[in-house]
This record gives sequence, structure tokens and C-alpha cells, in this order.
Amino acid sequence: MIIKNLKASFPEKSEAEIISICKKSYKNLCDVLLEAIKGLTLKEHEIEARYAFDYDEKLQKYFNEGKSVLGTTAHLTNWEWGAYATGIVFDHQIVGVYKKVKQPYINQLLVRSRSKFDVMLAEMKETADIIDNYKSSRPYMLALIADQRPSDPYKAYWTSFLGRDTAFFYGAEKFATRYNLPVFFFNIKRVKRGYYSVAIEWLCDEPSKINKGDIIVSYKNALEREILKRPADWLWSHSRWKHPKPVDFTQD
Repeated sequence: MIIKNLKASFPEKSEAEIISICKKSYKNLCDVLLEAIKGLTLKEHEIEARYAFDYDEKLQKYFNEGKSVLGTTAHLTNWEWGAYATGIVFDHQIVGVYKKVKQPYINQLLVRSRSKFDVMLAEMKETADIIDNYKSSRPYMLALIADQRPSDPYKAYWTSFLGRDTAFFYGAEKFATRYNLPVFFFNIKRVKRGYYSVAIEWLCDEPSKINKGDIIVSYKNALEREILKRPADWLWSHSRWKHPKPVDFTQD
């Protein structure tokens, strides 16, 4: 799967280059899996030392004004520790959107671990109801991984990504426009093994004034830029391009 995806996305690269990226990608995946297990027992101060966020004045300003926001990220390096660190670091109430895992025990374990540091979890299908009924005076940060493959290609937003027709969820944009949430991108980078830095990049300050698809394209561009710079840090092992673009598909 990894070799196939890499060759399709980087047709200009040699066989040796593709194999080199593939090996580094497997190493990245192993690190993420091992660190996910380690994360189950990490203490708060250990998370803070290993997962550092750049201070962002605009985000703090929004909190001081009582303004909720939407944070997007991707399967770049260790995204799992982000669920811990955001709950520790940020003043906003973190509302993390997740997709339920079919195996009940694994799902229960993930929910328990991801919510242990003051993170409120929202199963994907229940997110709108949770936000509609959010009563706290503390503004929230809706956080979601936005590079997953939509199950229905007819309900997706299609755009060019890594040189290929690619489907994206409307989710982040729909929530942003529905609740008028400024949108940013968590850009996660590995400093060294087991240590990460995260920069906040703003994608949209006024969702009510944008055209349909603008937030998705801004997110796509930010992610694509990072993948082109450091391809091995992205999760190539998932079936991102399982569904081809339907020949009769028309973008609304």
C-alpha cells in the first residue's frame, strides 16, 4: 500500500527514492504506535516536555473574547499525543472529534486515554448535537483530524492533492461555517525521537464570508506543503485513495 501510494503521488522519483521514503515511513509508523502505548502512562509534566506548542497571540485573544475556534490536524508524525497535550496546554475546552472503532474494548481504551487530560470527546455523528447543547461559559476548541477518507465519494469535496483527485470530508468546513469558528491548522513536527513541536497556522478568521470549499482547500494546501517537504512523516499506509472520483460526480 505504501509503495503504491508513493509511486502514484511522486511519479518523478526514482525507485531508490521511493524505497527510502517507504522505509522512513515505516519507522515513523512504528514510532507512532510505540509512543501511543507509552502515552497511556505519561504524566502531565512529561507530555508538556515532549509536545510543545508555539504560543499564539491570536488564539489567546479569541479565548479572552470568549470566542470558540476550530483546530484541524492530520496524520503527521505523532498525532495521538495531541489529544493529551491540547487538554493540558490550552485555555479553551477541547472537544475532540473521533471515529468510533468497531472493536468495543479498543474503542473504550482509546476514549479513556484520549479524554484523561480534560478533553471532551465527541463521536463524529454526535458532534453537532454536543456543540448545539454546549452550555459552558468557557469557549471551546473543536479539534479534528481532517485528512481521513470519506466513505461516500458522492458526499465528499474533490480536489487535486499530491497530483491526484482526492476526496475530503466537508466536516471541518461545515462546523466552521455553522458555528462561525475561526479555523487553524496544527502543524506537528518531530524535533527528535519522542519530542515534538507544534505550530498554529490560521486558515480562516471569518468562515461566514468564505466560498464553499475554501477552508478545505486551505487545509489541503497546508498539509500538502508539509508532505512534500517531509513525505515520510505522513501516514501512507491507510487506503486514502480507495475510492476513485465517480465519473458522473458534479461538485456543488
